[in-house]
Amino acid sequence: RLHPPFPPAETRALQGGGAARSARAGRGWALGSAMCALGNALPCCLLFAVASIPVTMASVDAAEGAASCERRKAHFMRKRGKYTSPADGSSQRYAPPLLWTVPGSGNTMVRQLLEQSTGVLTGAVQHDKRLIREGFKGEGWVEHSVVAVKVHHPAFSSKVPVRLVKFKPGLNKTHVWRSMVITSAIAIVRDPFNAMFAEYQLEHTPYGSHAARVLRADFEKGQFATEALEFAQTWNDTMNEYRAFSRKRCFEPEPRNPNLGRALPEHCRVGMWTFESLVSKKRRLATLRQILDFCELPPEHTPTLEQVKCAFHVSDVEAGKIKRPHGDEGGTYLTKEYAVEQANSVLPDFVCRFWRVVRVNAEPLGYRPFRDARCRDDEPDPDVFDRRRRERRSRRR
Repeated sequence: RLHPPFPPAETRALQGGGAARSARAGRGWALGSAMCALGNALPCCLLFAVASIPVTMASVDAAEGAASCERRKAHFMRKRGKYTSPADGSSQRYAPPLLWTVPGSGNTMVRQLLEQSTGVLTGAVQHDKRLIREGFKGEGWVEHSVVAVKVHHPAFSSKVPVRLVKFKPGLNKTHVWRSMVITSAIAIVRDPFNAMFAEYQLEHTPYGSHAARVLRADFEKGQFATEALEFAQTWNDTMNEYRAFSRKRCFEPEPRNPNLGRALPEHCRVGMWTFESLVSKKRRLATLRQILDFCELPPEHTPTLEQVKCAFHVSDVEAGKIKRPHGDEGGTYLTKEYAVEQANSVLPDFVCRFWRVVRVNAEPLGYRPFRDARCRDDEPDPDVFDRRRRERRSRRR
């Protein structure tokens, strides 16, 4: 569970404000919006999960281990996401949220959990053949019949209504999906250093496998240091983009817009959860149920508690397909410690350089420098320090 950096009074107000929804949905959780500050960042309006679902974790773990579950064959929603509301009998249409993460933050794992628990495929703006081979048949589909749409980079237009966009480098143009209404986004956040290391291994293994590891013999320390700092900037930029998205007006009626059949919020909704809570045995069930409730699924696709448990059981059984094992196998494979040691030889103070880029957004979320390295906040970047020293010497001359 993500603990938002709100003052205590505001946090209590959020939890109290969600009481009616908790009683109505019977889920024991609340989502609220509030003004918050991440370090020195501008105020933002985000939606956070601020209360856990009341589930006895000891019984959950026992049930997960004892459950006999089989992999579900996911499919697209019928009638392109149209359904009848059980509340008033009106015809409505499902609006899939964006599954929006920094690369290496568990997007593929969350897609697997959503598909297994709901039985509905997840879509994506990319068309990754590797993921299609691994069973993600909704790859490349962007429409109302999927449970969520995977995106990584800045993926929305700057005008109202918000549109899903994708830049095509080869054609030097941007493709805009005008047939889908965007109203919300699921943000999965991971420790920036761990996310960087996972993405580095994905990009530098044969065929870009989600489970393969980089060999030490193939490791290039200079390349690693450069790409790591570039990734740190991407991580920081994405956190800022979450805030920009939450301040946007998501929807404005237009003749070409699909009618969802219901009133929509004035601003886009952003629900934020941590990758660490999804891999924690004690917190993962409650976290996934919060995400599913945030999706506001049609009644026929809302999973039961047993189906959510089975999703984790299948994910654990098939972990070898999308989850990378740890350990160096006697010095054969690359580890974080070895990579940092080598990066320091070409870029001194590598860990603190990385931390200074992400600190303003990472620290309020409870993240720390790799291996709790001691980094002085007021310490200038070595490149900046050297440049200033050279400027002073040139002025003396």
